[in-house]
Amino acid sequence: QLDITAADTTFRSACADAPGASLTAYLCWRLLKALELHPCFTWRKVGGQWCTFKNLPLFVPVAVGGRERYNDVLLESAFGLAWGAFCGRYHEAVSSALQLRLPFDPVGSAVWNIALFIGNLPTLQFTSFGIHTQTVSTGRPVFYFGKRYRTGDGLYIPFYVQFDHANTDPYVLNLFLEDYQRLLAEG
Repeated sequence: QLDITAADTTFRSACADAPGASLTAYLCWRLLKALELHPCFTWRKVGGQWCTFKNLPLFVPVAVGGRERYNDVLLESAFGLAWGAFCGRYHEAVSSALQLRLPFDPVGSAVWNIALFIGNLPTLQFTSFGIHTQTVSTGRPVFYFGKRYRTGDGLYIPFYVQFDHANTDPYVLNLFLEDYQRLLAEG
């Protein structure tokens, strides 16, 4: 569970006015910024060789209902974007997916195996979660946010992280989470 009380305050005071801004987009954008500080999360095993990627595509599954259930959103070059550019592109892509304006065209396996995966389950409040076991081990982490909730004066969100022990470990994960919390509060 992430305490996002400071993040919510920072978002509302410094970032909410950008076109297409949402707290979810802010959480994703700051997640990308924290990942930039820990390169091991961007290492991928491709063709038996470990590679470092500077600007991985961002994969976001969007629940659309119906027989498709999900629509794939892929944002290219998301890592280096400033807040205004990121939230605009994120909002446009998610809105298009929700309105089924994007064709249901699943991402190919080459991109799927390296893309950074950030999911959002806004109706699921979880304390434990497991999903997406890859048949091909590439070192790709998976992140999921859950349903936000309040306890006392605090705002919290479930946060799931799946990582490959070949390129990171719990110690590095802890450092990453400390940086993520700090970046969320900074604005």
